[in-house]
Amino acid sequence: MSVFNKIKAENIKLLSNPETLHYIERVREESITSSTLTHRVYEYLRKFSRVQSDRAMELRSKLEQLGLKEESIVMIMNICPTSIDELTAILQVEEKTFEQGVLDAIISTIRDYCSES
Repeated sequence: MSVFNKIKAENIKLLSNPETLHYIERVREESITSSTLTHRVYEYLRKFSRVQSDRAMELRSKLEQLGLKEESIVMIMNICPTSIDELTAILQVEEKTFEQGVLDAIISTIRDYCSES
């Protein structure tokens, strides 16, 4: 018999690296002790997230307003594309094509939130 019980997820939401970092930071603040795994995840996310964790939810909201799927939003927030070509490659999961004005708006939004390093 398995040690693990079956857990049914009622709400599933994809999280980007900076959003996950936000939640890990909260766990670290509220917990007296932290596991080695939590620390390793925190260090990884801190190193590779290009959006400040406290601004991640705001960026998600702006990208949602532009009509993007959740999968696209997460990839955009993780990668922070800087060109239309990079963005177009990410948007292959969408079931529609976007006009140039929308693509420009997405790139402009990304520039406002993503750091260079």
